Amino acid sequence: MPVGHRRFADQRSNAHYRPDIDGLRALAVLGVMTYHAGFGLSGGFVGVDVFFVISGYLITRGILQELQSGKFRMQRFWERRVRRILPASLVSMVVVLAAGFFLLSPYDYEQLAQAAICQVFFLGNIFHWMDTNYFAGQAELKPLLHTWSLAIEEQFYLGLPILLWLVFQRSRKAALRCLMLLALASLAASIVLTPQAPSAAFYLLPTRAWELLAGSLIAFRRSETTVANPAFAIRSWIASSAFVGLVVAMLLMQADQRFPGYLACIPVGCTVVLIDVHRHGQTWVSHVLGSKWLVAIGLISYSLYLWHWPLMAFTRYVLPLAPPELMLLPFLASFPFGLFSWKWIECPFREWQWRGTRLMTYAGCALLVPIVASIVIWQQDGFPQRIASREKLPPPPAELLSGRYRTSPVDFTLDELPLLGARDVEPRFIVWGDSHAMALAPLIDEIASEHGQSFYLVARGGTPPLADCWRADASQGDKEQCVRWNANVLQAMQATDCEVILVIAGWQIYVHETGLQDTQSTSISAESTMDVLRRQVPRTADLMPDGASIFWLSPAPRQSADLARVVKNQALYSWSSELPAGLTRAEHDLQIAEIAAVFQGLEAAQHIWLDASAAYFDIHGQAILFSNNAFCYVDDNHVSMAGARLYFADAIRQIMDQFGKANKNSEVTNSRQQRSALPDR
Repeated sequence: MPVGHRRFADQRSNAHYRPDIDGLRALAVLGVMTYHAGFGLSGGFVGVDVFFVISGYLITRGILQELQSGKFRMQRFWERRVRRILPASLVSMVVVLAAGFFLLSPYDYEQLAQAAICQVFFLGNIFHWMDTNYFAGQAELKPLLHTWSLAIEEQFYLGLPILLWLVFQRSRKAALRCLMLLALASLAASIVLTPQAPSAAFYLLPTRAWELLAGSLIAFRRSETTVANPAFAIRSWIASSAFVGLVVAMLLMQADQRFPGYLACIPVGCTVVLIDVHRHGQTWVSHVLGSKWLVAIGLISYSLYLWHWPLMAFTRYVLPLAPPELMLLPFLASFPFGLFSWKWIECPFREWQWRGTRLMTYAGCALLVPIVASIVIWQQDGFPQRIASREKLPPPPAELLSGRYRTSPVDFTLDELPLLGARDVEPRFIVWGDSHAMALAPLIDEIASEHGQSFYLVARGGTPPLADCWRADASQGDKEQCVRWNANVLQAMQATDCEVILVIAGWQIYVHETGLQDTQSTSISAESTMDVLRRQVPRTADLMPDGASIFWLSPAPRQSADLARVVKNQALYSWSSELPAGLTRAEHDLQIAEIAAVFQGLEAAQHIWLDASAAYFDIHGQAILFSNNAFCYVDDNHVSMAGARLYFADAIRQIMDQFGKANKNSEVTNSRQQRSALPDR
């Protein structure tokens, strides 16, 4: 039972408590929450970096104090971590798993269970880093995605006390040098890796450790008594500059492929300065950060962080067509949830009487709850029996495509590529494209099998099938892979006797959303992307085999909302949103007309723009979204198997019929020539 004379057992009871640090926590969590809610704070995500610095500082300060007094015990350190982190995290995780039973589709519920298991074992960041499949659901719909940062801190807590305990025995200076070297190495790794592999740099400890270590280094300075105390005016100027820098970073910084890298030095550096300068005394900035309301938010910031993201993710999941302003509800609801969690879970457990083996035993038993629940959910495939019977069936998850119709490696041989159609026939056809090619792969597989033909499937999600260009939002590493992969595909085409090449891509997404760039690009816009398309489509056409017929398949309409999510929710809840009408023919023509003109303008007769748009709409120009009661999309741009059959089956069968007959006629002619060449008997 909780004990003590204090009303709440929180960090204010510590003799070294600094309210300005709680104010920094408040600034960080409010920035993160505002950014996640989509309220325009483009750099609010750097609040996580602020948290990292604060965590590194406080943890290291506590360890150093105990090491210097000879009272440090690894067991006691972890007991404090368990009481501080586990209760609130465990409760939120169990509640999220329970809510997922009622709110998530089977596949998404299964994914949630896997994320929960990984987080229990401090591997949430690695799970979300590896969960980068192109068909993976939107990040903002994953209720435990925010736990990646908690996993990084927990991994840091595993290594730091052991390292300090080992090195500190030699000397304090040796420990300081060791942390400085590790911080520099981690920062260098972050700067080098971010352009090449931004996802790994973002999620993994080796490229984030320097942010926590920056806080650790302040803790070493914290114990210095020989540092001169700056004058109030100088101290205020330094603090003001750092505070303004942090606020500007939250206002202006963009979440793109350059972060964390060197850009993370801005919020980290500003936080380091604010923590360090106020160890000498107060300034107007420390008074602002130490104000009553900011300190109150800072005190509950951990619980706020735990609850705000699941509330927002579930809101977006359940109400996919809701206006952005609706996110104000989960934003505001996070505060009573956070306050309750802090007051009735965090504070009481900090003063829990249990210690040692007893505490760890009870903690282990408590962790069995989400572990066992998650394993059951995983083994039961997310309980698909929860889906109520409906006339109109929801599409299967698009993620299932990537298993059978896998992404092509950058460097490949033809034997490594998936085969579509008859497996005992030499492939004479190639399907080249991005994730939209993978979405149509099941249909092509089916029709090719019917015709006794075989296709090579060479497709990479998010990769435009064009020579020497790339998505404008790609990292440096992705750019290089995109160019090399397309060059390898074109080379493989020349090395085979392929008769038909079918190119499939979501062209309107590249033009209107991600953008395209090549070596001649000087800006990123819809017009510059069209310039890239006008340059690279003819160039790509020239690099393709002269003897092959090349079909450029028009993509399905890019819907303005994720209508598939609405259909999935209708199968889960009777009160779900009504399905709105899809994109009209006039809207689609406006979306695709300029793009189609580029492909139609190819001079060689072997290049054909295969326009299947007549199948997308009814005679009134309205979108056809269902086929035999099955929905035609899996999200807002990839078609389901039902949509593939409805929209593209006739066009693909036409290709198969034409070239299948040509092949048979050729075989008959060759057979007659061979018979005529035989000697008379």
